[in-house]
Amino acid sequence: PLSDREIRDETVTLYIGGHETTSSTLVWAWYLLSRNPRVRAALTEELDRVLADHEPGHDDYASLPYTQAVVKETLRLYPTVWLITGIARKGATLGGVPVPAGTRVWSSQWATHRDPRWYRDAEAFRPERWLTDEDGEPAERIPEYAWFPFGGGPRVCLGTRFALVEAVLVLAVLARRHHLDVAAGEIRPVPSLTLQPDREVIATVRTRT
Repeated sequence: PLSDREIRDETVTLYIGGHETTSSTLVWAWYLLSRNPRVRAALTEELDRVLADHEPGHDDYASLPYTQAVVKETLRLYPTVWLITGIARKGATLGGVPVPAGTRVWSSQWATHRDPRWYRDAEAFRPERWLTDEDGEPAERIPEYAWFPFGGGPRVCLGTRFALVEAVLVLAVLARRHHLDVAAGEIRPVPSLTLQPDREVIATVRTRT
C-alpha cells in the first residue's frame, strides 16, 4: 500500500501532468492560429466539413487529421514539457563524450523540435508536415524521437493518448464556434516547470456565423 505522502505525490503529479499541460498547449495553439490565417482557415474548413451540425466526440477524433496536426505542430514549437532527464543505466558514448552508468542525462524537446536537421522550415508553424499523402506516405519523414513532447520509451507519459484526444476535441469544440484573436505582440515562452507565456494572453472572441 502507498503511504499518505506517496498518495499526495501521485495526486499532485496527475494534477499537474493532466491539467496545466493541456491548457497551456491550447493557449499556444490559439496564439499560433491567430497569427496564421491560412492554417486557421484550413482548420475551420475541416471542422465544418467533418462535423457539420454536431458537436465533436471521441468517435470523430480519427476523422480530424488536420486538427490533430495543429495540436502536434503546437507541441513541436511549444512543448509544455520542454526538458526531461533520465539516469543512464549503462555506460555509453554520446557525440564522443563518455557517459558512465549512473550519469544524469538531460534532453530538450525545445531544442530537438526546432532542429533543422529533422524539420524543414523548423521555425515555421506548418501542421501539414504531420499529414499523409493519398498513398498514406508521410508529408515529411521525421525520425523517431525527433518529436517527443511526452517523453518516450518505457517511461513515456501514461497520459499521452488521453492528452492528445483531449486537446484535439477541446480545440475542435471551440474552433467550430469561435475565432480567438490573440492580442498583437510577441509572446515569449518562460521555461519554468512547464513552458508558460511571459504575460497574460488576452484574446478577442468572435462567434463564427
